[in-house]
Amino acid sequence: MNYLIGSGLVVAGVYWLLKDKHNASSKAREKGKTLKLRPSRLKRYVKLTQKRTSEDLKVQIAESEALERSLMKLVEFIVRDYVEWWYHPISKNSSFPKDLRHLLKYFLARLVAGIKEVEWETLMQEFIIELRKLMKTYRVTEIELERRHPEFKTFDLYQKQGLILQEI
Repeated sequence: MNYLIGSGLVVAGVYWLLKDKHNASSKAREKGKTLKLRPSRLKRYVKLTQKRTSEDLKVQIAESEALERSLMKLVEFIVRDYVEWWYHPISKNSSFPKDLRHLLKYFLARLVAGIKEVEWETLMQEFIIELRKLMKTYRVTEIELERRHPEFKTFDLYQKQGLILQEI
């Protein structure tokens, strides 16, 4: 997982460094309009203006203050551990880490908003029903294997699980 996050951020950083500074997006940003970054669809929601202050980058992620602090720490750790270590030696421009921080905050805010819309009671009821079916199937298969193969009882846990999963 760490490799995937790091790789994605490296690709995003290289894109940021190599993009043409004189393209239409740069000109739009100079005029104070919305900058639409390409390869990711999430980036189209990030509005960047010529003025970049700490106030511009404030995004409320969650209603709970404790959750907000935890998610903000997560964003800071991601930027520190997966971006700044390689980005700062090649560029002193701090706009990419700031923009990435804002993008991550926006993504987390959308994720939290989506999670709030889940009907947890229905989801948990369906999950418990499916878990119960799976446990019953597992146990019936285990009993059947013990009946068909008397040596099954002597197998270690991993061998038993492997055979049960093959039968299911």
